[in-house]
Amino acid sequence: MTAFIRAIQLRDLHRHEEAVSLFIQHLTEYPEDAEGHAQLALTRLEMAGERRRALEAIDSAVGLEADNALYHAYRSLILSRLDRDRDAVQAAEAAIGLDPEQVVGWLAKASALSSRSEWAGAEAAAVLALELDPDNANAQNQLAMILRAQGKLEAADRGTGRRLARDPEDPMAHANAGWSALQRRDVVVAEKHFREALRLDPEFEYARVGLRESFKARSGFYRLFLRWMFFLQRFSQGQRILIFIGIYLAFKFGRVILAQVHPVAVAVLVTVYLVLVFSSFLASGVSHFLLLLDRNARFALNRGEKLDGLFVGGGFLLGFVLVILGLTVAAIPFGVTMIGGALMVGAIPGAMFFTNDSREGRLVFGGCLAFVYLTGVFCLVQDLRTGDALTSPAGLMVVLAVISSALCTWLSMLPRLHKGPSE
Repeated sequence: MTAFIRAIQLRDLHRHEEAVSLFIQHLTEYPEDAEGHAQLALTRLEMAGERRRALEAIDSAVGLEADNALYHAYRSLILSRLDRDRDAVQAAEAAIGLDPEQVVGWLAKASALSSRSEWAGAEAAAVLALELDPDNANAQNQLAMILRAQGKLEAADRGTGRRLARDPEDPMAHANAGWSALQRRDVVVAEKHFREALRLDPEFEYARVGLRESFKARSGFYRLFLRWMFFLQRFSQGQRILIFIGIYLAFKFGRVILAQVHPVAVAVLVTVYLVLVFSSFLASGVSHFLLLLDRNARFALNRGEKLDGLFVGGGFLLGFVLVILGLTVAAIPFGVTMIGGALMVGAIPGAMFFTNDSREGRLVFGGCLAFVYLTGVFCLVQDLRTGDALTSPAGLMVVLAVISSALCTWLSMLPRLHKGPSE
């Protein structure tokens, strides 16, 4: 069992590849050791691109000891990371059914339900985990996160405060405190906690994303966007779709009613609707562009976020300038206005392309983005050649580009087009 013990030690030192090699060596000698398969699964879960193989390993452990509640709980946690939320809930229920006193089973259920934005059930599961083990750090942190997602900031802060008082070196507690401060729009405090979390764990993605969001929240426009996102976070995916359908129906009926009152009222309603719908797609790109201009903050962005800032945020702003110049300066060809319009319209599918982890999503939104850009270039060339940027087929291409970009806002609600592939 020397290889097994050494593998555990290496994993604790974050030397995962070496740990996996030793676990495999151990299992070659003891292929019926369920615990060996389970620990191999937990190790692979911490490695990029190894989640599928982690599931295979935990399935082997469950196959050897089907009545072990802990293995079913581990399986639930792995399924959650694979975005198989329904299966994760079932695995957690199996763990709880085998041993309702096992804390990890309740934590796995809380995690799976959180992934489905079923906050009431997730909160109940986390509370039960804490009743079984009041000092469990994972349960304390998970409950604080669930409470914050529901907008119960005072309760979340109390739990996080107790956790930090007990262990001021807990990176998850600092990250939770940071997200709570960000939700209260206290950007300075949020940055402080996220920086501390990253000091304690430089690879902590939850804190890195939080620090990036707090940088972007220096913009008043982005703070308004965050308030809208935190509001939507309280609802499940299905409920969010109903909210957007309700907003659309309200816009349609409101436009008809206000048309009988005054044309200006219709213009105001249309403006509010466009800002509400499209700001959620443009806010991140614009804020990424602003961070690119900040010599220190730009290091918080990954490659996709930098491209998002350049093409979505920068492209939209450049497009706006080109449209204004094209409409106000007579010497500038109208085709330049069409290029500006393409950059502005292309920001919509672009916002769903550069930071998208879904292969299908990148194909759909990237294809739309390429078509919009191609339309702008075609209109410019045609304008330079014939003096009319909208002569057929350019005019038809413009209509199709606008319609396809508008459709992207609805397609973005499909989880398959924005969730990353199972690893």
